[in-house]
Amino acid sequence: MFENNIQTVILEKDNHLKRQLVNIYPNKIETESILKIKGLEKNVIIWNTKNHILDIDEAEHYAYTIMTRTSCMLVVILHSEMMSVYKDIISRMNEHNLIIWDKETETYYNTTIKNRNPDLNREIITMQTNTDTLNNLPLN
Repeated sequence: MFENNIQTVILEKDNHLKRQLVNIYPNKIETESILKIKGLEKNVIIWNTKNHILDIDEAEHYAYTIMTRTSCMLVVILHSEMMSVYKDIISRMNEHNLIIWDKETETYYNTTIKNRNPDLNREIITMQTNTDTLNNLPLN
């Protein structure tokens, strides 16, 4: 998983997690802000969902940026304290591409994330917008 150069990054800054992993993989792990690595691809990105962002309106863009910085593997660390919007985003991931590491995580995923319906409100808004557009079309 690791090459000679640093290719694994923990996002957002998490020095505690880095210290844990550096004991196993010395000189192979770094932790950064997404703003520092934006545009650069890494082999492995570790997204620690315990870290919150202040601007809730930017959460989807933030998560998208994290998920697209890896050229190989995205590791998502689920936390009970994670923002609701993160749960919505994770619930949209293709379940067939997920590898759940232990029973506790599987239970948490199945009970808290899997059956969320984050697109329901979007679908209602889209339907309303389409109806309004149709109602405002000029009649010939």
